[in-house]
Amino acid sequence: MHGPVTLLLVEDDPTLQRVLTLALGARGYRVLTAGCVREGVALASGPMRVDAMIVDWRLPDGLGWELMEHLRRIGRTPPPTVLISASTLSRREVQAHGLTAYLPKPFTVDHLVEVVSLALKRRGETLPPTNKEVLL
Repeated sequence: MHGPVTLLLVEDDPTLQRVLTLALGARGYRVLTAGCVREGVALASGPMRVDAMIVDWRLPDGLGWELMEHLRRIGRTPPPTVLISASTLSRREVQAHGLTAYLPKPFTVDHLVEVVSLALKRRGETLPPTNKEVLL
């Protein structure tokens, strides 16, 4: 990859979106933001390359993994995708929707960066669980 890594953050909580955007930007990532599935699809299918996505599970217009389904329907391969959620999801659910990783809220920015870095290195794989009952 050349240039900064571009992340698409799809999060409807404006405070969390702002905090994560600033924290990820401070770590050298370019961050595009969306507040719903529709906006996420528009950005992910647009002209700017998206290297990975961080997507909230529950969004105003659907579930986070529906963004990936929309991209597939229009012939786009979704980039590595980390689902963040306050709800508990099973490994089966994560794999069934083609997600790269699942990170339950609350999490630290350092942990999110670690998961995103692993997701970028291991494109196309579901990451193994960590020692914290977290699906990565």
